[in-house]
Amino acid sequence: MRSLGIDELKAQIRQVVFFDTPDLALHRAGRVVRARRIQGGGGDKVEKLRR
Repeated sequence: MRSLGIDELKAQIRQVVFFDTPDLALHRAGRVVRARRIQGGGGDKVEKLRR
Protein backbone atom coordinates (compact mmCIF):
# COMPACT_ATOMS: atom_id res chain seq x y z
CA MET A 1 0.00 0.00 0.00
CA ARG A 2 2.86 2.36 0.70
CA SER A 3 4.22 1.96 -2.83
CA LEU A 4 0.80 3.13 -4.09
CA GLY A 5 0.84 6.12 -1.75
CA ILE A 6 -2.05 4.85 0.37
CA ASP A 7 -2.14 5.75 4.05
CA GLU A 8 -3.68 2.79 5.91
CA LEU A 9 -5.10 5.07 8.60
CA LYS A 10 -6.82 7.39 6.12
CA ALA A 11 -7.97 4.74 3.64
CA GLN A 12 -11.68 4.14 3.17
CA ILE A 13 -12.71 0.54 3.86
CA ARG A 14 -14.90 -1.14 1.23
CA GLN A 15 -16.51 -4.53 1.49
CA VAL A 16 -17.28 -6.29 -1.79
CA VAL A 17 -19.24 -9.54 -2.07
CA PHE A 18 -19.92 -11.59 -5.18
CA PHE A 19 -22.91 -13.93 -5.25
CA ASP A 20 -23.45 -17.21 -7.07
CA THR A 21 -25.08 -20.58 -6.55
CA PRO A 22 -23.08 -23.52 -5.16
CA ASP A 23 -22.79 -24.99 -8.68
CA LEU A 24 -21.75 -21.60 -10.18
CA ALA A 25 -24.86 -21.35 -12.38
CA LEU A 26 -24.67 -17.55 -12.55
CA HIS A 27 -21.07 -17.70 -13.72
CA ARG A 28 -21.92 -20.23 -16.43
CA ALA A 29 -24.83 -18.03 -17.55
CA GLY A 30 -22.45 -15.07 -17.87
CA ARG A 31 -23.93 -13.14 -14.94
CA VAL A 32 -22.03 -11.28 -12.24
CA VAL A 33 -23.93 -10.22 -9.10
CA ARG A 34 -22.04 -7.94 -6.71
CA ALA A 35 -22.87 -5.93 -3.60
CA ARG A 36 -20.55 -3.28 -2.22
CA ARG A 37 -20.59 -1.42 1.09
CA ILE A 38 -18.48 1.64 1.80
CA GLN A 39 -17.31 2.63 5.29
CA GLY A 40 -19.26 5.61 6.60
CA GLY A 41 -21.57 5.69 3.61
CA GLY A 42 -23.86 3.76 1.39
CA GLY A 43 -23.25 1.03 -1.07
CA ASP A 44 -24.54 -0.38 -4.29
CA LYS A 45 -25.72 -3.56 -5.95
CA VAL A 46 -24.81 -4.50 -9.50
CA GLU A 47 -25.81 -7.26 -11.87
CA LYS A 48 -23.84 -7.60 -15.10
CA LEU A 49 -24.41 -9.80 -18.09
CA ARG A 50 -21.24 -11.01 -19.79
CA ARG A 51 -21.03 -12.70 -23.15
